[in-house]
Amino acid sequence: MRGAIAAREERLLSDPAAALRAAREAQEAGKLERAASVLREVSKRHPVVSSHAGWMRAEIALAKGDPVRARQIAQAALSAERDPLVESRLYASLGAAEAAVGNGAAAREAW
Repeated sequence: MRGAIAAREERLLSDPAAALRAAREAQEAGKLERAASVLREVSKRHPVVSSHAGWMRAEIALAKGDPVRARQIAQAALSAERDPLVESRLYASLGAAEAAVGNGAAAREAW
């Protein structure tokens, strides 16, 4: 049984679009740890979508009440992002994280 689960997980993670969908579905179902785990793997395996996965991970960290971690994730993803849509989402997450830790000036700058 464990081998079947591992094989299914490996197939999921081999397809970045399917993995991002699975992470989003887990997030929407309230399975934040599962979503974050999938997104960490997606970031490692598929650099082309790693910033998008980073944005999703930052949003999960905010949902879990960890703005410091959200800020770290967003900043790391921003250092490599060149897609304007993902970049804008990362800045929004960064601003929310800064606001949550009481750093209004940095939040306004990010937004």
